[in-house]
Amino acid sequence: MRMERVCMEPHYFLAVSLTKPAREHLALQQEEWKKIYSFKKWTHPEDFHLTLSFLGSADSSFLEQFKNRLQEKLPVYHSFEVVVREVGTFGHSLKPRILWAGPEASDSLQQLYEGVQLSLEEAGRKRENRPFRPHITVAKKWDHQESITLKQDLLPFILEVKDIVLYQIFPEKTPRYKGVWNYKLMS
Repeated sequence: MRMERVCMEPHYFLAVSLTKPAREHLALQQEEWKKIYSFKKWTHPEDFHLTLSFLGSADSSFLEQFKNRLQEKLPVYHSFEVVVREVGTFGHSLKPRILWAGPEASDSLQQLYEGVQLSLEEAGRKRENRPFRPHITVAKKWDHQESITLKQDLLPFILEVKDIVLYQIFPEKTPRYKGVWNYKLMS
């Protein structure tokens, strides 16, 4: 029996892009972590981002409505900076799904997230019902018998929140994410 490849609708997410210096800093840290942590998949540095909302599959009509709502809401937000200094995992402690780097708590980032969620709702989708846990995925799928013990701190770096990007996901490519729409926050 021959298997036909099923063509899926494209998937999207909205995120804060990382500047080149921030990507390079995190990539150097990632190289150090590769020496001590066993994960199956390490994020390509060009794919580093801080997710504001995962949209999943979306047609062009929804994307246009969502972008229009964002363009109405985003002008009230100005660019800002957050310090990325935390490192952690998501998932079971014996076999975490995600190794991440994250920013310190930020009212500005939380307010931006709320504006994105409102835009999502106005475009016809449900708000995210989980609490916002801002993070940058560094690796996925723990690949070891023993539980992970985080042995190394993250050397802090500044993340300039100035560009909001709508990314399309290309699962079979590297890098996997391509920006298809960009909004620059006011200085």
